[in-house]
Amino acid sequence: MALYLALVIACRRDTAAEAFARSGDARVLYVSREDPQARLRERIDDILTVWESPKLAPGALSFVVKPQGFDLMSPDTMAWLREKCRERRADVLVLDTWTALSPSADPMNAKDQAQLAEAVRHLQEDIDGSVVVVDHTRKNRPDGMVLSSADIFGPQQKWAAAEHIVMLADAAGQPGRLEVFIESKDIDSERFFLDVSPRGTGKEKFTFDADSEGIAIDKRTQGDRNRRKVLEAVKAAAGRAMTVQDVCDALAAQGIRLAPRTVSGHLTALSRTGEVLPEGRSGQAKRYILASAVSSSAREVAA
Repeated sequence: MALYLALVIACRRDTAAEAFARSGDARVLYVSREDPQARLRERIDDILTVWESPKLAPGALSFVVKPQGFDLMSPDTMAWLREKCRERRADVLVLDTWTALSPSADPMNAKDQAQLAEAVRHLQEDIDGSVVVVDHTRKNRPDGMVLSSADIFGPQQKWAAAEHIVMLADAAGQPGRLEVFIESKDIDSERFFLDVSPRGTGKEKFTFDADSEGIAIDKRTQGDRNRRKVLEAVKAAAGRAMTVQDVCDALAAQGIRLAPRTVSGHLTALSRTGEVLPEGRSGQAKRYILASAVSSSAREVAA
């Protein structure tokens, strides 16, 4: 998808996915660490083959493929990136992928990921443009848990600084379709679906499914309902901190069965909104308590 959008910009296409208008011109520098040149070429050919007389605008798209010694944690690498963007007058930088391009950083360490996020934020300011980071989600999202930023692999520090988050996942039971979740600091979250054409079919690679909005709303409603049930279970604990399993057991007693991973995702989301507070380290021993209960206790101690 990142490569497809870069080509839409570089070829000055009017729309992406036959639905979303291109708002302006830009020069894109695409840094690929995982995919070799041959695979990129195959994907580019697959995308361009259905466009009538596709032609890249001069200097609109350039690649750095499998750079050696590249590490976003290194000041030398960041200086090199800034210079490369200036040299190619790139105002959109694509980093594919975050983890592969930061080999010295622990992908699960909050301090490392916060440092990376800060470095990339400064890079974005230096190039006076946009930095698009491609990253992985966690595997095996449980049934009934809607796609959300809680599914991004690693601690929240790696994505909390982002202005926009766009997430893609295979639509359950619907081969050839992607669920798209968009979250932004400026707008409410959105959900929709894209159809993906198999290679060699001669159809646009991604197309917006306008008829899927009702399905997306249903999924969001289901997820919101489950999250409210999780919050109600924590509230019912009357100020007692609960583990993920405690919440699962409390819900099961009401005839509501959610997988531990699903409950964990909802608790993570509730902690981001400040409705619950996490206690202890990650894992089975981690507990969650109602934020208002903690505030009340603090006031009583102060009194």
